[in-house]
Amino acid sequence: MLKRAERLTRHDFGRVAMGRATHTPLFTVRLLPIYGAAVASKKFSVVVSKKVAKTAVARNALRRKVYAAINECGPLSVHGILYMKPEAVSASYEAIRASLLQVLRPVP
Repeated sequence: MLKRAERLTRHDFGRVAMGRATHTPLFTVRLLPIYGAAVASKKFSVVVSKKVAKTAVARNALRRKVYAAINECGPLSVHGILYMKPEAVSASYEAIRASLLQVLRPVP
């Protein structure tokens, strides 16, 4: 789970939702780079709809996998929203982590 300081607030969500979209087979991510921050400031939110995973248990398990992968990415100066796709439910943790690293590394 991400710390409260690393989760997007409702106020931030609308602003980040207008950010640059990148699509992968497992998720779509909207990123908003944070410029001029003296300290790396990463804030993320993971959206798993009922179309993706029918039960709350499956949605929360997927959300926890993604949050754990975000924690391993290290310090970033970016805010983002990850919209999960149905393929992510059956994906392994390593596949989710690799896909996330591939998307987040090019962020300046």
